[in-house]
Amino acid sequence: MTEDQPTQLPPQYAPGEVETRRYDEWAAKGLFAAVVEEQVTYVNAPLLAKERGVEVTQSTTTESPDYHNLVSLRGALPDGRAVSVSGTLTAGPRETLKLTEVDGYDLDLAPEGHLLFFRYADRPGIVGTVGAILGDAGVNIAGMQVARREAGGEALMALAVDSAPGTDLLAAAGAAIGATTASRKTLPGAGKPGRARTACKRRLVPKIVGVSTDTPTLFAV
Repeated sequence: MTEDQPTQLPPQYAPGEVETRRYDEWAAKGLFAAVVEEQVTYVNAPLLAKERGVEVTQSTTTESPDYHNLVSLRGALPDGRAVSVSGTLTAGPRETLKLTEVDGYDLDLAPEGHLLFFRYADRPGIVGTVGAILGDAGVNIAGMQVARREAGGEALMALAVDSAPGTDLLAAAGAAIGATTASRKTLPGAGKPGRARTACKRRLVPKIVGVSTDTPTLFAV
C-alpha cells in the first residue's frame, strides 16, 4: 500500500449515458477525504488539489469493449509509479456495482464492506496460509479472488471479510506470505448488505473513488 499523495489524478471514462462533467470533483474529494483532517466537500476539493500541486484531468471515450460503462481512476505518484482502479455499474433488474481492476490486475469484486489486499510472489500454499491465520483470529472470509499476470510472478489477492482485522493481524498475515504490501479498506455498506449498491443508483463515481481508507492514499494496493 502506498502512502504517497498522487501528483496527477486523471480519471478516464467509457461512460455510456452517464453524465461525466463533475467526475473530476468527485475524484478529488475521494482522494483528499482520506488525506486531510479538514472536512472535504465537492466545492473545496478542487482547491485542495490545486494547493497541493495535484493536477486533476479527465477524458471520455465511447469505446469500451467489455463494459457498457466504465470509470477508471489513475494516479501518478511523485516517484513515477502509477496506481489505478476501475469499476462499472451493470444495468438491468440485477443492477450490480463492481470493481473490475486494481493496479492493472483484473478483478470482479463488489466494492463494499471490509476488503483486504495482499501483493506477493505467486506460489502454492498462499491462500491456505492467509485463510488459516484469519480463521484462527475469528475473521470469516466471505469471498476471495487471486489475480496474476503470469505464473510465478507477482499476484494480487483480494478478500472480502465479515469484520476488519486489526493492524497487527494484517501485518502478521502479510509477513507469513512474504507480501510486499498488505492493506485493508472499509467501504460504505460494511455490515449492511445492499446499502452501497442502493446508493450507487444515484451516483456512480463516489462509490468507486470516494472510499474510506486506513492509510492516506488512492484506492490502490
